[in-house]
Amino acid sequence: MKKFLINLICLFIFSKKKRKKFKQKHLSTNLTNIAPDNHIEIAKGDETHITLSVQGKNNTIIIKKLHKDTKGKLNISLAGNNCHITIEENILISGVLTIIVGQNHPNFSLIENTNISIGKDTSFEICTISTYNSNATIEIGEKCMFSYGIDLFHTDAHPIYNLDKSKIINKVKTMKIGNHVWVGARAVILKNSIIPDDSIVGFSSVVSSKSFKGESGHCIAAGNPATIIKREISWDADGSKGYIQNIPD
Repeated sequence: MKKFLINLICLFIFSKKKRKKFKQKHLSTNLTNIAPDNHIEIAKGDETHITLSVQGKNNTIIIKKLHKDTKGKLNISLAGNNCHITIEENILISGVLTIIVGQNHPNFSLIENTNISIGKDTSFEICTISTYNSNATIEIGEKCMFSYGIDLFHTDAHPIYNLDKSKIINKVKTMKIGNHVWVGARAVILKNSIIPDDSIVGFSSVVSSKSFKGESGHCIAAGNPATIIKREISWDADGSKGYIQNIPD
């Protein structure tokens, strides 16, 4: 209905330049590929940074106000029913954040009851978050920092069975990244991984559900597969406190 009304009003705007400007202000083409019976909330002014594709019904996507310095893009593709994606306020996207929930594909189907949440004050350069499974959860805490080339792959995409095929052995449950976690460039975080608060994932590491098992936080994991290499640490996103300047001790 909104698109129809905007196009109707444009019939009375004779200047091509003004007509284009009016459409850009009131009708973002990035937000038109949404099936009926879905609830979408996007903070005013952020539409130009967001592309949505939503299939299915009773899905909820809430994107609160992005960080004022966001220059990048948020791309969300959702193929499911009764799924929820919540992105809290002040998220900074400098490159591209892609979220894929379900696929409309011959080997898959619409998924159900999957939830993704991202806490406030978290930043992304280039990151892809994916799950193709129903009843899956991905939680990312507050004040996290994601570098470039990162994959959060909360799925194996296809089932793995024991030999008599009586049991699927690679079920997808919960991926949880705590508060104040720094994920280095080109890292991969695999299904069911739990990363505790105030931790670091090293460059090009592959994190599994065993990488941080038993840790309470303040540690670094690196390698493939990632293992704990240092404990009793913390980190700061602000490089101006002597680090960039490389001031001698």
